Amino acid sequence: DELDCMAGSEMTKILMASVLARMELTDQSKGVVAMEGAIPPLVRMISNGKLEARTAALGALLNLSTHPENRDPMISAGVIPPLLKLLFSVTSVRMNLKETASETLANLATAAPLGFDNNTYSSILDSEETIYQLLSLLNLVGPVIQGHLLSALHGMAAPSTAITVRSKMRSGGAIQLLLPFCEANNTNVRVNAVKLLYSLSQDGKGKELAEDIGENHIQAFVNLIASSREDERAAAAGIISNLPQNDSHLTEVLYMKNALPALTELLRVGSGSMSPSNNRCMEVAARAMIRFTLPSDVRMQRFAVEQNAIPLLLTVLSRGSPLAKKEAAIVLSQLSENSKKLSNPIDIRANWCCFVFSKPEPVCIVHQGHCSVRSSFCLIQSEAIGPLVSLLEEENSEAHEAALSALTTLMKDDEILEKGMEVIDEAGGLKAIVRLLTFVTDPAVKV
Repeated sequence: DELDCMAGSEMTKILMASVLARMELTDQSKGVVAMEGAIPPLVRMISNGKLEARTAALGALLNLSTHPENRDPMISAGVIPPLLKLLFSVTSVRMNLKETASETLANLATAAPLGFDNNTYSSILDSEETIYQLLSLLNLVGPVIQGHLLSALHGMAAPSTAITVRSKMRSGGAIQLLLPFCEANNTNVRVNAVKLLYSLSQDGKGKELAEDIGENHIQAFVNLIASSREDERAAAAGIISNLPQNDSHLTEVLYMKNALPALTELLRVGSGSMSPSNNRCMEVAARAMIRFTLPSDVRMQRFAVEQNAIPLLLTVLSRGSPLAKKEAAIVLSQLSENSKKLSNPIDIRANWCCFVFSKPEPVCIVHQGHCSVRSSFCLIQSEAIGPLVSLLEEENSEAHEAALSALTTLMKDDEILEKGMEVIDEAGGLKAIVRLLTFVTDPAVKV
């Protein structure tokens, strides 16, 4: 058996490792190689072997690391310390070895854990010292290794449970360090930097990011929303969505940099077909639009609506993920807050003239004035009631509270309460609301 040769002479080991490095193996075959015990001797070769042995063994480990199920056996065999040693070495280690080591590390960091003791893994790869060392290397290596290191760091920071890892990276100055890479010409470097920065802007830490970014960075993120890569588009919009929503100066800068047209275009593209990546685009684009539709800023609301935001948001309500639907419902709710104020009162004397010279805006049954999608952001005129009620009828949806909030904007004022209830009831909304209040345990919905 060829794997038995791994226990043979030094030259035999080098030969077999070289063969493994060059072979085009299926994932199943890579798994079999690992199960047959090839990984531990390869790890020993990169730890203690001569240059030729280390080169061959590292190539073999890189090949095996592309199979996610080999991640845990490789970490268990102790592959991380020698990989890091190669990367951090200040001696004349060949650059191709560092490139291979960084790519292998990236594969391991981005593969989903499959049952390995995550505490052990964390202590090896996610330690504060390792994180700081990886960050410090970014400005000391070329774009190939930079791309791999950024991919590894993103793999470490991306899981929702990696709160401590993200905190360590932010403490290590990662945000300031990453911003220049977000404008890099090398695609792999730029994409991984933007994705990592998006991860670091989570956990309610968008304020920290806002303190470090300038107008040129904002322009770069807006430009990237039109990227040909879906993951880059979603990450750039995600960064914008995580910036403090009540920062009016930041909103004005985003407005001047044409963020709104870029976000509505992302909504349009994202709702074009059903896929996880498109859902992600819809989620972050809709969330980013919350800052542009705050009820306190009618001017910005008008600009959002002029970008055809409402029809696009309604498409999200029917085609998006539960999270995307929630964000879209929040935006519609904020717009509807001002509908009563923006509805044009009926002027009987002017009605005759309007009838003769132009087609008047329809009279809204709820707001008791002339309403339209563009002029008053009216939920009735935009035909949003049905889709919002449908959200209430979905099982276990995180959009329930947002949909309920949007519908209650039609019942908050005593003048419109009765008519608002009638319109909602006609769409089956009151029955859905009663069912939610009766059966749903989420206290936020009941409030």
